[in-house]
Amino acid sequence: MKLTRVKLFLHPPPFSNLILQTNLYGFYLTGVSTNTQAVMYVIDDTHANAYPLWVSMGKPTYLSPRQVDQLKQASELVSQSLPLTSVSDTIVSFTITVPSNSVVNVILVGQ
Repeated sequence: MKLTRVKLFLHPPPFSNLILQTNLYGFYLTGVSTNTQAVMYVIDDTHANAYPLWVSMGKPTYLSPRQVDQLKQASELVSQSLPLTSVSDTIVSFTITVPSNSVVNVILVGQ
């Protein structure tokens, strides 16, 4: 079976922020070509989160068109390359650190 596209959604277990600030996940995927590409999208305190910008604006009740555009831009998901390690011709691995109160979407696309 040839990998064409796989999506993984990762989030820390409930209440993990009471114990750990970050969670480390490691994966080994078999049957995957070494030409596979991976990207990730993160939502956390500093990624795809307009709240800190809104606070820095003084928590305005009414937004100007410019502020709306700035907040929209701050809330957009941005893809980040995720390096894969070739273990063999058909096995790749990767690790991700996921902060508490966050979610990560990993997309692997086979070549």
